[in-house]
Amino acid sequence: RHEKTTECATGIGSKVAKKQKVKAGKSNIWNPDVCYNIDIVPEEQKTKKKSKQKSKTKPSSSSRKEATNVVVSTLQLPPPPSCSVEVLRMISSNHLRKQLTKLRKSHRNPEDAADSSMKHAVMAVERWFMRYFLQNPVTTDEYDADPVIPCPSDDMEIDPGFVKDLEAAGDTEEAAGTVVKTFYKLSKTAALAISKKRKAMSECNKKSLENVVVVHHRHSCDVMLSTNKKNLLKINPVHYEKLKVMYTRQLQRKQLVLLSNEKEVAAYTTFDVSEFHRRLFCVLARYHSIQGHGFQAACTE
Repeated sequence: RHEKTTECATGIGSKVAKKQKVKAGKSNIWNPDVCYNIDIVPEEQKTKKKSKQKSKTKPSSSSRKEATNVVVSTLQLPPPPSCSVEVLRMISSNHLRKQLTKLRKSHRNPEDAADSSMKHAVMAVERWFMRYFLQNPVTTDEYDADPVIPCPSDDMEIDPGFVKDLEAAGDTEEAAGTVVKTFYKLSKTAALAISKKRKAMSECNKKSLENVVVVHHRHSCDVMLSTNKKNLLKINPVHYEKLKVMYTRQLQRKQLVLLSNEKEVAAYTTFDVSEFHRRLFCVLARYHSIQGHGFQAACTE
């Protein structure tokens, strides 16, 4: 339940402010003027400009009339993401973390099993994810590979870092090796399921039916699918506005076109709030998939 207050959306409460002897509320946590808009010029156009500067002779009027329109700088957004695929990826990553805990409990020694408490292997899964993709980077050509959940081969060697993380949590070396080997199979199954879902979504035109609902509160925004409100994601209102501004500026990136009369024309793309909300949902779901333990969502060490 969200109760309306009289304080600023990004500020502190009046009671805390009174104790700290400061004013309630504070300035925005980001500066919109820092979002730079830089036009990207291809190398071919750079060489053309250099050659034009070196040559002192000017082209004739007939050559200008025959010149065709040449795109100097264009920026295209990536294809629209699939919210359903990101939800499956988020659910799968959370499921894998829970399965690791169950596997560790099932492979504990009888002496340790009597003790109900078990030390959690904090960030063990996330560190293995990072190490896996550093050793096996995903390229755009590998459509079956998932960028978040590893898909290890059956003959892949056990990661010693993964085993050490489980040993640090109290598992024996033998039990940790068995748990990691079984966890590899679960991770591969999850990655293949996501790949299958992504292929199915690419073949059919169901992305337009993925309507994302954003409910604005004073201190937070609820981002969820209209057909699946169970997987509710949160974002700060200021962060919401920041992403919106950055997304809008990305759409409004100039497309310089060299016309026959050497005039430049700027073309802009219309802002679609529903498409922005779909991409926002996918970004939040992706962060939720990789953030692991805690709430900072910082890079894994």
